[in-house]
Amino acid sequence: MVRKKYENLSNDKEKLSELINNVGNEQKNWLVKYWNSKTGKNRSETNKSNYVKMAMPHTSGTKRFARLRDELTKIDPERNEPDKIAMFKATYTRKKDKPTDPKVANAMVTCVANK
Repeated sequence: MVRKKYENLSNDKEKLSELINNVGNEQKNWLVKYWNSKTGKNRSETNKSNYVKMAMPHTSGTKRFARLRDELTKIDPERNEPDKIAMFKATYTRKKDKPTDPKVANAMVTCVANK
């Protein structure tokens, strides 16, 4: 969200005003300066290219796997920790149990078959 807004803004003043409110002014200034620098632009291009290469994107966002494991343990009636297959399903499926892509679907079938 921030990236899409940021790329469409024409000058640094607009960019500073659009940054999230919980970021301090010093950090905002540093971020705009960094994102406009050659280093920042190179890193952004590298990250974009690496993101495209990602074979199986997960769906857990910024939530750490340890936290997700704990949440899954709490909702289990017997309070058992989830196994690797349950964690894989939890982190690579969208809502309504749809895998993120065909590679993930194939991996899930293979995992269940080899269990």
